[in-house]
Amino acid sequence: MDFEAEAKIIIISEITKSLEKLVKYIEDELKNALSWTPVMYSRTGNMQRSVYISKYPTIVDNIITGEISFLESLAWHDSVIGEGQPQGYVPFLINFGWHLKSDIQPRKENFTDHKGYHYIDKAVARFNSENKTGIKVHVYIGEGKYI
Repeated sequence: MDFEAEAKIIIISEITKSLEKLVKYIEDELKNALSWTPVMYSRTGNMQRSVYISKYPTIVDNIITGEISFLESLAWHDSVIGEGQPQGYVPFLINFGWHLKSDIQPRKENFTDHKGYHYIDKAVARFNSENKTGIKVHVYIGEGKYI
């Protein structure tokens, strides 16, 4: 095996370890974000189990990419407000928050309104602060760059 091929194997191995570490940090931040106990519904725990490495590292034109995603079948949840409501994409709701447009009174924190926990930002910040490899994390939502 030549030096370049061997180096690529080592680099891909390190990137894979970094992806695994970032998944763990996201799971840790989700655990913190969801540490309160809801009163109006019971948690399934599906969203916490939905984080996974969706694309293992590849090297194309000297650019290394890998992806972490949320398993769609576990990340979408029915509304707790009632029938006829759209499903919510819980990874976004927990990260960015929500405001229920409704006359429900009194307003209830974490039910009718939630400021967002920004767990993705926190996980990336933790990764970057502990990262000694020089690996840069970029977060995309759809085609747009978020972080």
